[in-house]
Amino acid sequence: MRKTIKPAFWVLILALLCAASYTGYRRYKKMSVRQDIADFLRTVEQGDLKLDLQESGELVSRDSVDVFPPSKGFIIEILKKEGEYVKKSEKIMTFKGGERIDSTQYVPVPIVASRDGLLTRCISRYGASDEEVREGKRVDSAATCITRIVDMKTLAVNLKISEIDIFKLKLNMPVTLTFTAIPGEKFSGKIDVIAPMAETKSS
Repeated sequence: MRKTIKPAFWVLILALLCAASYTGYRRYKKMSVRQDIADFLRTVEQGDLKLDLQESGELVSRDSVDVFPPSKGFIIEILKKEGEYVKKSEKIMTFKGGERIDSTQYVPVPIVASRDGLLTRCISRYGASDEEVREGKRVDSAATCITRIVDMKTLAVNLKISEIDIFKLKLNMPVTLTFTAIPGEKFSGKIDVIAPMAETKSS
């Protein structure tokens, strides 16, 4: 006895074939490129991108020498002030050791520059500038910096970059620098150091 296939079965098969054909057609249309936009498409090639970041920073010297007194005592005379250029072996100030500035036990001695450069304030271990050197100032230790001589020929700019942009930077990337004190001038440089650790701030 032969079994007859019901018409509903053929309708179901036809519906499945239509659905499969429609799905394949939609996928083909997505994968194919429209002819009217084909002329505007280009192959992507790896290259260098221009990164535009505007950050402010601190201009510092990469080569500096701190000047220390021979002992504890007092600065009794300043011969070269902060911001002035000095030559090697040139007298900067006169220093007198002892517990009292009017003591006759110690003879005043000159403090001389160990190199050519610009006189600036000392920088404390916390990164802040020390107070200005003045006549009559007491120095409590021979390990206390009294002035700093910096070489202005080798300068660097310390920038604080946000954590979002820091990963966009790489060593030897060229940079352009401008200074508010020198309007209209641009200076070229490159990234020399990227700090391995972030600086945290407590709120």
